[in-house]
This record gives sequence, structure tokens and C-alpha cells, in this order.
Amino acid sequence: IVEDDKKTLEKIDEILKENELNYSIIGKTIKPCLYRIYNNNRLLCELDLKVLCEPFLYDLEKEEIKDEKETSKLNPKEEFEKLLKDNNFSSKEKIYSQFDQEVQGRTSFSQKENSIGILYLKEVDGFIGLTTKTDVNFNSKKGMKNAFLYCFRKLISSGIEPKGLTNCLNFSSPENKKTASDFRYAIEELKKLSFEYKIPVVSGNVSFYNENQNSKIPPCSTLAFVGIQEDREKISLNKINLKDKIYLLENNNEIKSKEIIFNLLKKKKAKKVINIGNYGLIGSLLKDVLFYDLGFKIKTEKYFEKYQKDYIVISNENIENENLTLIGEIIDDKIIFDNYSYDKNEIRKIFNSKF
Repeated sequence: IVEDDKKTLEKIDEILKENELNYSIIGKTIKPCLYRIYNNNRLLCELDLKVLCEPFLYDLEKEEIKDEKETSKLNPKEEFEKLLKDNNFSSKEKIYSQFDQEVQGRTSFSQKENSIGILYLKEVDGFIGLTTKTDVNFNSKKGMKNAFLYCFRKLISSGIEPKGLTNCLNFSSPENKKTASDFRYAIEELKKLSFEYKIPVVSGNVSFYNENQNSKIPPCSTLAFVGIQEDREKISLNKINLKDKIYLLENNNEIKSKEIIFNLLKKKKAKKVINIGNYGLIGSLLKDVLFYDLGFKIKTEKYFEKYQKDYIVISNENIENENLTLIGEIIDDKIIFDNYSYDKNEIRKIFNSKF
């Protein structure tokens, strides 16, 4: 919505045409508090705005969420071999490389370089980072938190300051008390995290009744985050090299960890930062090193735990920080962890063979 001023409209027209964006003026504000819809100057509908702006409020009852059982310690060798068989983990390059990744020439870093989209916008003289996450979880509160923090950490690890988010939430019928409760838990968790991290929800939608006579979907939260970084040099996309050191940043406080990462990037002590996702430390590190045709040798306690909140920091320097622990180094032709050793080329072949 903009002021009905000739100069303002001409400026908007100039910006949109320069970016090859089609547009049309679809309405105007009026003094009566009414919403009117016309077709070829024929009035089709007229509503009091209070009907739209003050909708009915539903008091959705919450049911108790059962605590999940703690998983026993995972066997690193078994989990690694299971990971290599997982189609969701394998390389998707054959799919995304078929599509235009450089629309209008604004894409600054390709999908190969980073799993978030980074665009340069001359209007703000800076770089916009975009990332998404879907979490399907019978515990809707935990699923929302997982999706939110994954996107938050993904932008942070790339040197991008999160600025806002949108969402698409998917549930079965809200007429079912359990579904209504799941929805309420998800919304309350999103509100809590948004205020806590000062990241506004700028838009969103919810889809209900995703079910049939035989089955229904579990709660599904999809979030999309946008952030900004004005300085290209602070973006975490430097190349990984042989003999680089691998550190584990223990993330005991999200904001403190963000400050540590941004400081390391600013001082060029960190070449690359990787957030640990659903596939644990090994899975997150493996994707990056294979891109550079390298391997690694690490020793630590956690390898495959899901929803691990820590970060991997790659550097060619000795970093002294109480929150960073040196766990290994980049090597040439092997993937080595917990005394298990695999040939890098064989792992690459499996990783690239699914699609």
C-alpha cells in the first residue's frame, strides 16, 4: 500500500520495470470501513471490515505431550552405513542443476557452494540469505522448534543475520482434539521463539484436513527465513583446503554462539562454518568435504545424534576459544572417525549414485 502520489507511483513503476516485474493497481483505500470487490465496475461484494479484521476466536484445548524415550548410544559404523543408504541424504545435484540458479544474475553463490540461497540486492547494497526447513514430527512443539532453530543456525553459519520468516503449517482435521492441540502447541512455540530471537513472522498460512479415510498426516511445520549481510567478506563460503583444522563449537547459548561465529568470520579466523543438521556431525561435514574432493579425520563423542545444536568450524589457524574444541583435520583420500576408515572415492560414488 502506497500513497496515491504521482511521483511515488512513477518511482515504483521505475523500480518494478527495471527488475522485469509485472504489476497492476488492484484497489484503493476508502473512507467507509468497508471491503468492496468489483468486476468491470460492477459491485460483486461488500463486507464490513470488522468481519475480516476481528475473526472468531477458538479456544483450542491442549493435550499433554508424552515425553519421548531417550535413545541408546548409537553405533558410529552402523549409523554411517545406514546414512549412505538414505536417499534423503544423498546428493541432489542432478536435480537442482537442471534449473536456472542465477535468475536476473543476482545469485551471488550457487547451490554447489552453499545450501542456502544468497542474492545481491543493489537496492540495499547487501546480500540476502534465504533458507527453508520442513520438520514432520508427532510432537508439534518440538517439530516447530527444530525447524525454527535449523533455519536460524543455517543463516548464522553462513554469516547472515536473520531478519524475518514466513511459514506453511500442515495438519489433519482441527475437529479432532489431538490435531487442535498439536496446532496450538506449534503456534505457541513459534510465537515464543519469534519473540525470544526477535525475528518477526511477516506472513504465513495453515492447511488443515490433510487426511483421508485411512490415514492422516502428522504435524508438519515448514519455515522460510530471510536474512541480510552487507559485507561479502563476512559470508562463510571460503574454500576448504587440505590440512585445515576442524573445530567443534559447543552451542550452549544461541546468541553467544552467533557472536562467536560472526567474530571469527570478521577476523577471517574461520574459513567456513557448518551447522550440524539432522544427519549429525558426520553427515553435515561429509557433504561439504566431498564438494571439495577431500576427506577428514576426526575424533569426538557425538557423531550422528539428530537435532544436534552445535557448529563445525573449519580454519587454517590455531584458534584459542573456550567454546571451541579441536576434533580433527582435513585430509586427502580417507573418511576416518572413531577408528573406522573409508575410502573417500568409494563414499563419493555412493553419495552421487542415488539420482
